Amino acid sequence: MALIHTQYELFYVAMIFAGGLFIGYARWRSGSVLLAFVMHATWNLIALTETALWAGGHIPG
Repeated sequence: MALIHTQYELFYVAMIFAGGLFIGYARWRSGSVLLAFVMHATWNLIALTETALWAGGHIPG
């Protein structure tokens, strides 16, 4: 699924892929999709926060 993120440079696609492997491993080890959901939501919240800080506190939309 990392290849869907074509707007990113290869480095960031690799980071997304590695994150997906980590979240997938956590799902496999825990046996719960809830953990994977929370990890993914946290990842997205961090990315949103970084974007907001980079944009001077203005989130487009």
